[in-house]
Amino acid sequence: MKVDDRSKLLLSEIVRNDNLTIDELRERHNLTVRQVDYSIKKMNDVLIDRNIPIITRTAQGKFNIDKRIYTLFKSPSVTSAEPLFVSDATDRATIMVLIMLVRQVDFSINFFTYEFKISKNTVLSDLRQAKKIIEPFNLSIHYSRVTGYEIVGKEWDIRNGMIQLINHVMNQLDGERYLKYFMKISEEKLESIHRNIAEVEKKLDLSFVETKTTVLPYIIMGVLFRIEHGYDVNGIFFIDYHELADTREFDAVNVLIKDTVISEEEKLYFTLHLLSSNVYQTEQPLVEVLPQLREAIVAFVDEFERVAFTTLSNKESLIDKIFIHFKPAYYRIKYQLTTDYKLLPTLDDDYEAIHNLIMESKSPLVKYLGVELPDVETRFLSMLIGGHLIEQSNQLDAKFRGIIVCQNGLSFSNLLENSLKKIFPELFFYPPMSLKEMRETTTPYDLIFTSIPLESDKPVFFVSDLSKDLDVINIRNKVMSVLYQFSGIDITIEDIIHTAEKHAKDLDREKLRKDLLEVFSPATSYSETDAIDIESAGLASLIHEGTILKTKEVTGWHEALEIVSMPLLDKGIISQEYLATIKAEQPNLTSGIVLRGSIAIPHTSPEPTTKLGMSLLVLDEPLIYEEDKPIFHIVMIASPNKKAHFKALIELLEMAADKAFLRAMNKHTIKEISQQINTYHFRKPEREE
Repeated sequence: MKVDDRSKLLLSEIVRNDNLTIDELRERHNLTVRQVDYSIKKMNDVLIDRNIPIITRTAQGKFNIDKRIYTLFKSPSVTSAEPLFVSDATDRATIMVLIMLVRQVDFSINFFTYEFKISKNTVLSDLRQAKKIIEPFNLSIHYSRVTGYEIVGKEWDIRNGMIQLINHVMNQLDGERYLKYFMKISEEKLESIHRNIAEVEKKLDLSFVETKTTVLPYIIMGVLFRIEHGYDVNGIFFIDYHELADTREFDAVNVLIKDTVISEEEKLYFTLHLLSSNVYQTEQPLVEVLPQLREAIVAFVDEFERVAFTTLSNKESLIDKIFIHFKPAYYRIKYQLTTDYKLLPTLDDDYEAIHNLIMESKSPLVKYLGVELPDVETRFLSMLIGGHLIEQSNQLDAKFRGIIVCQNGLSFSNLLENSLKKIFPELFFYPPMSLKEMRETTTPYDLIFTSIPLESDKPVFFVSDLSKDLDVINIRNKVMSVLYQFSGIDITIEDIIHTAEKHAKDLDREKLRKDLLEVFSPATSYSETDAIDIESAGLASLIHEGTILKTKEVTGWHEALEIVSMPLLDKGIISQEYLATIKAEQPNLTSGIVLRGSIAIPHTSPEPTTKLGMSLLVLDEPLIYEEDKPIFHIVMIASPNKKAHFKALIELLEMAADKAFLRAMNKHTIKEISQQINTYHFRKPEREE
């Protein structure tokens, strides 16, 4: 029985989050209740045919699904030989292009009519769509009465396009079924390539991310089809032969494509794709691999510490993590390869602040690469450093232990891990692992958090984007109900609003939703230090009339420190020991603690007993440092941890660059300065949709 794409899409949503209601499904996809009911009925017909309990709904409108549905959804029992129907025009046009790139036949209108079971007019419409799909790759579609339709362009561009199309089919459709069927790949050949990839992982002592091991066989077969049809990448002069031929991956290509004779340049091409593939981990990143990249990463981390006025603990571990991610990214960026990145989750405020600081400190990496860092790479760096900065509480005595299974590599798994540790401070989490590692682990655990469908005898919780408050509340309620058998905890905010509407006139739904979010937010279970992090106080909340001082002049740097520290000492934000440490560590005013050449920032390492605070001293007569450089403004920073001050620091960086604003500050009273800062229009970081 055929199942339409909409039904499969809705099933995917329900499998990932069975806490969804029918109303939420309808709103997300702009469907009517009748359309959703129809799709669920279609899926239930399939389940009945396969003797699997059907999808039902609770009184609250949520879905009950049998565990066997996860396996059905992950591995459909359909052979690649069974004819497939592609209903969506864009998907059909994508597959048309892919077919033209990997198969060797005369592509006529009649061919596509037969292949897709569509009319000639639909074929012509799809071909117009196909032309638009390949335009970004500098490719075009030509027609000849002799050879039919064909894709024309440089072979490098053709392969880049082919790889992106394969990723699209894998991610958007029921991937492997469609790729096997339309690319005409046998199960035996796929199994052989999978064995080769496993040998490569063993030889290189690494583990490719789950998505890569799934899609890589199809990319390999696509390239081999191109070579078999006489299309090669000869003359790719921009590939550095020595850089690639000296790698372990170059030798591993012989394992990857056994019994296939290819040219030296094609071997370099396969090497490049091994090098640019995301991996989960290695026992220890090899120092001799790209040593200059590692030096650039060390310089970047040092620069981040300087710009962020923070000290990173366990820096070598962080550098290793960045290197593991950035090694494949280096090859992707340098050789302008197509990436298989999916859209990144929206960064929350903490990560946005870190992202801004990374933009200030990325110059060592940019200099090494010779090109600007793509935004997606700076966002990955934000996740890596943000995860490293999250304070690790001692959870070894936690009653329950969880594992995190993620298929999208180091950066995604780190983001997921950090989000879950914030939401569940009472749980112990093992480091994220791949699906393969989860199946092989002997480590005892109580529950699984995963971004991919999987089946287990332990409770499984599907998570994807945890940037929305409602998603956070729902996942926490589900976990707590399972762990502690809370029968009533499965009530959602929407349930409460729906009930309230029955008993109240003129109900303000949005205001009630906002108030309920505050009541239900799990932030109340965080430590006091974490709460400060989450609040991420801005500059105006820290520097105000009570923390601003003005004086005509000071006799020197130590007197300036004594004066600027007074508001923080009076409020109990810092101690005398904190001030003494600053004096010892920064006995003189140097450029190392001056922002934009304008504002001096005395500070020292964060202490748990220190609260978040800043104080401002404005001088009529400047302090002079480095012979002739004047400083009129001094801001002392106190922070309970390594990142609570980031948001205010970002705003302080922006203010330090506004010379006109600073000059005006010198002429105003303390009250006027406070008003200036309170009304200053700080730039909002742009978020990706």
